[in-house]
Amino acid sequence: MDSTIQSRNFKSGIHLNNEDGVTLIEVMVYVVIAGMMLGAAVMLFTGQNKTYNRQDIIAEIQQNIRGATNLMVSELRFAGFDPAKKGAGFLAAANDGLSFEYWEDTDGDGDYEDETTPRKIQYGLYDAYGDGVTDIGRKVGASAWMPLAENIEKLRFEYLYWNYNTEVWAWASSASAIKVALGISDNKALEQIRAVKIIVLGRSRSSAFTSTDSTVYRPPLEGSASETWSPTADSGDRRLMSVVVQCRNIRG
Repeated sequence: MDSTIQSRNFKSGIHLNNEDGVTLIEVMVYVVIAGMMLGAAVMLFTGQNKTYNRQDIIAEIQQNIRGATNLMVSELRFAGFDPAKKGAGFLAAANDGLSFEYWEDTDGDGDYEDETTPRKIQYGLYDAYGDGVTDIGRKVGASAWMPLAENIEKLRFEYLYWNYNTEVWAWASSASAIKVALGISDNKALEQIRAVKIIVLGRSRSSAFTSTDSTVYRPPLEGSASETWSPTADSGDRRLMSVVVQCRNIRG
């Protein structure tokens, strides 16, 4: 039986004349568009990541300053605490450091008469790690200085002096304005302190520098001569914080 081979038309999926295909130019356009979209996504991610990292650095600076100021506030409120009337109060009051004493019940018996030595606290700036960056230091009694907050560029103390109905803000216990305004002598000025303003300018760690800081900082001084703080020649984030402490145990 003879078999007859019939010709049939087959449609191929490949069209050499590109009637239903994609040209090389179209492929290149698609690649360019995809590249632009990918680049935009990378730029968005990078920008968001930088923003997150900077906010994290700023939070670190603020927490560093806040931790130090919270402790200073807590201890300054005890300045002059003297239930047994043995004598306590401010020992020194400078614009960049201070020291004070108060009595504490070391044995927990509720009796301050048997205490022999008041607790002495001192605050100031020093380079704790020898890296050229100052830190807030805390010294208790005759012990060595210990770092309280790292990477602190500026520390200022301003004091509210009071004498009956007259008060004046100044940042040094020997300032002539205090003597004239209150009518007191130098050795009585420390007894007239009623409040302390703490002003701190902290900066980011050297390894966390993100941008050049050109901000001119102005500490919120109440009555002292105005002062401006300009960043050193480096990049980094900085934050300025201040707090006022009422010294209710000082009674001159």
